[in-house]
Amino acid sequence: MNTNLKATKRFAVDLTGVYTGKMIVPHIQQDIMTLKNARDFVELNLRLGYTLPVHKDFSIEFFWWRTEYVQRLSKGF
Repeated sequence: MNTNLKATKRFAVDLTGVYTGKMIVPHIQQDIMTLKNARDFVELNLRLGYTLPVHKDFSIEFFWWRTEYVQRLSKGF
């Protein structure tokens, strides 16, 4: 999922998301590796950007982003 909103000429909002299905992952604890089943999860990203024009053909973008995992992989991680 990906969406981009250009609120003004200089201000932009991006919202992206990634769905990861169930998987088997290695889990290492005290030098012993075991394989565990991980639940599916969704990663959501929010990015806010502001473009500052410096010259006719040159600009600088300042941005802030936040990533959130909706469901954790496993209680053991």
